[in-house]
Amino acid sequence: MEWSKLKTIIILILAVSNVFLAGLLISRAAARDASQQAAIDRTVAVFEKNGIRMDSEIIPKVLTYKTLQLERNRNREQEIASVLGRSSYSDQGGGISIYSGENGTALFRGNGEFEILMNDGAIPVDPDSYKEYASELFARMGFDTKEGFSLSEEEDGTVAVSSGQTLDGSPVFNCRAIVSFLDGQLISVAGRRLTSDPVSSEEAESISVETALVRFLNYLNEQGDVCNRIETITPGYTAQATAVDPVRLVPVWKIVTDTGAYYVSCETGAVEKTE
Repeated sequence: MEWSKLKTIIILILAVSNVFLAGLLISRAAARDASQQAAIDRTVAVFEKNGIRMDSEIIPKVLTYKTLQLERNRNREQEIASVLGRSSYSDQGGGISIYSGENGTALFRGNGEFEILMNDGAIPVDPDSYKEYASELFARMGFDTKEGFSLSEEEDGTVAVSSGQTLDGSPVFNCRAIVSFLDGQLISVAGRRLTSDPVSSEEAESISVETALVRFLNYLNEQGDVCNRIETITPGYTAQATAVDPVRLVPVWKIVTDTGAYYVSCETGAVEKTE
């Protein structure tokens, strides 16, 4: 047989094999999706039997998140503390750092919590520019003004602008900051922030979507919490301090009902009520 004909036959065999393998993969993916959708439909039905409405469209299809480790970055803290102007640094032990400057004082903890208190009149801000000033400050601190950015005014006249933090587009639910103004001046910045970019990750097998929701329903029944509707389910992270320096970012779902909000761990299914 001529080589050209043999070559053509080999190419045809490879092409047919590729088509077969592609079809097999598509078939398996379709079967997996159908099985997953059936599990979601069963779970929605269970919630409905318990008097809780939930649209299957709001349920994430997979739980494929990693637990991340973050080490403390003191250079980043210095950048944030630059709002104080020229300042001095003091290590208080126990993971607490204090910066004292001409404009005020800043305290940072190893778990990412921080508080900056400004001296009276140190930084005047036009009340019409509170949001713009806060946005610039949030950007310097690594906060995403698209994540939960809001402004509120207290009875005493204090205006609070808040924002959340994200990691690769996913919200870190318990990392938020509040910038406060009063009588045309910046008075404080406080909250919790990521201590650095992730330095390592832990591969962990996540529980199934169905298991996560059933664990949540069991928690509601055990605690006697009453709700009528699941409004949103958002994948993200919560920051958890450890006994040593690194902070862990744990993958969770934030489930918001018509009566409250909860975190469900993607690793264990543990449920925690949040504010």
